[in-house]
Amino acid sequence: MRCRFCSAPLPKSGLVCKYCGKRNPVNLDSFSYKKEGVSKGINCPVCSMSLEKIDIGQKESFIAHRCIKCDGIFFEKHELERMLESYTNKVYSIDRNILRFVTNHPRHEREKNILYKKCPVCKKTMQRRNYKSVSGVIIDRCHEHGVWLDAGELRQLLEWKKAGGELKAKEYEKRKTEYKTFSVASSNTNPFEKEHSGLFDFDPLDRFFRWVYGF
Repeated sequence: MRCRFCSAPLPKSGLVCKYCGKRNPVNLDSFSYKKEGVSKGINCPVCSMSLEKIDIGQKESFIAHRCIKCDGIFFEKHELERMLESYTNKVYSIDRNILRFVTNHPRHEREKNILYKKCPVCKKTMQRRNYKSVSGVIIDRCHEHGVWLDAGELRQLLEWKKAGGELKAKEYEKRKTEYKTFSVASSNTNPFEKEHSGLFDFDPLDRFFRWVYGF
């Protein structure tokens, strides 16, 4: 990916060009959108500027609030999920090669310092969450008002979803549920029965979940 201002290669770790020093706005690169004026009473949690109200819908309206300085976007409650569903065709399989490439070459900046942001609406501290647990995009969510995405994170989520990211997330949740069921069942089995039941067969995924949950 190259800088849209000076055409120099952008660093893999972010969107700020090392040559001209400008931040590249990539969130809305592939969108045609309409400006709807200024979002009254909604300020950027990064720059404190008033956000710009935009409609990025194609067949239906999707209202978002964008910061023209840092390229961050705020989606009101449930709007992000509706928009992602609208802009991606139905995906029936996981392209693991593309998904791995998307994850290893993020369109967003890899945050060096954890920064908890305030909700643009209620000003309360938002929660940081890895979207769908496995996307690699750390979103800021206010359960009452919506989701904040930093520069490049919307583009990253779209590419992740098109590569089968949602299916991978469902696969992950299924595995996690199966492991919890296995853990409960194995806790009610005496050591002799475990040893002869095949539950101790080596399983890398099992070892991973044991590490995650501290078993």
